[in-house]
Amino acid sequence: MEVLKKIKMIKTEAKEKILYTPVKKLNDAVPLWLCFPSSYMIGMSSLGFLGLFRILDENKKCLPERVFTNTEKTRHNTKNVEMMGFSFSFEFDFLGIFTLLEKYSIPFRSSDRSDDHPLIFAGGPVLTANPEPFADFFDFIIIGDGEDVISEIIDLYYDLRFKKTKKEILSELAKKQGVRSSRSPAAEAPARVVTDRAVVAATEVPATAEPTATA
Repeated sequence: MEVLKKIKMIKTEAKEKILYTPVKKLNDAVPLWLCFPSSYMIGMSSLGFLGLFRILDENKKCLPERVFTNTEKTRHNTKNVEMMGFSFSFEFDFLGIFTLLEKYSIPFRSSDRSDDHPLIFAGGPVLTANPEPFADFFDFIIIGDGEDVISEIIDLYYDLRFKKTKKEILSELAKKQGVRSSRSPAAEAPARVVTDRAVVAATEVPATAEPTATA
């Protein structure tokens, strides 16, 4: 218990240094939670998570906030959050994802959520490798590098949020390369294949191309 108290103290007293300049947000910027399925101390050591947050924070249409399993207070009220994204690097991260969904009274399955709940999405190595076992729990899944599409996703959602229903927005998102929506058949999601040159849409890979093993 004493060790845990010291860790909490270090977290509280630590002063973050922002190495970029956040842009001025629009008055109706999208309130978004970028969630890490573990503690603050572990999450803040993830460069991928921090890099993705920076991209969101540099988008004037998005008002992101980092959330961890041990977050006690949030800037955004739960009822005002419109999107909730998860970094998913390891299978056991799912325990942390369930912890956060339960903590904020959000149904686990996408089919049990209403238009009053935020759009729940996730990305990362686990989902890129095999999204189907986890598809029921997310409204949409980012396949491949989230850095490549997250700004486009925010821009599209911002433009449609007051014009279309959640189902209609998800249908539009599913048209984007690298996005797998729970409201569309899995077969319609553009798959990606790792080649020796880049990650590209499967339909763009020549028939003779062979996937390259990665470490």
